[in-house]
Amino acid sequence: AAASSSHINWLEKLYFQVTGQTDQAVKIALPLQDWFLEINSLLENWGLLGGKFSKKLEEVKVEIESKPFKTFESGLAHLGKMLGAKTHQWADQGAPDGLWIFGDWCAFVFEAKTEEKPLKGISLDTVTQAGRHETRVRADNLIPTFVHCFTVVISPRSTVDKLARPHLNDITYISHDEIIKLFEDTAMALERLRVSASS
Repeated sequence: AAASSSHINWLEKLYFQVTGQTDQAVKIALPLQDWFLEINSLLENWGLLGGKFSKKLEEVKVEIESKPFKTFESGLAHLGKMLGAKTHQWADQGAPDGLWIFGDWCAFVFEAKTEEKPLKGISLDTVTQAGRHETRVRADNLIPTFVHCFTVVISPRSTVDKLARPHLNDITYISHDEIIKLFEDTAMALERLRVSASS
């Protein structure tokens, strides 16, 4: 946790006191983090050898590039796992479109509007709906109270409607194209990791 959270200085001090180690020794002995185990589990599932890995990557690529929300949401969950997150998907209407949980470090909850036309701005309805997502995550007890949760709107739209601007608060935006690029970069890194792990 100390290595992941540079702003929580007291964690490092506590660790030094409890272990009796020097600062340098702690920096060398990096902690094994939850998301490394998630990536290892994914690689074991998809296979270090054989064609299953390539097939799974192609399936996720198709999902993540899709505009229909149900298909895209499945791709979003797979992408989260590729990045080392635990993921959660809801079945009910109006719920968030996905959740990535990176251990006790942070979480990302999503509102995906991949089917929208890019001509208009992100609407007040979208911003209002996304603004309730963190409350839902915490009401469902999916993350500890101290874990910071980022709300992210995924949309092909690159502007925000003027009626929605006063309600943005801490909502973050990422385009559908940027999510596709994130998948491509992650797939490349995962392929390198797989080659290294298999040898």
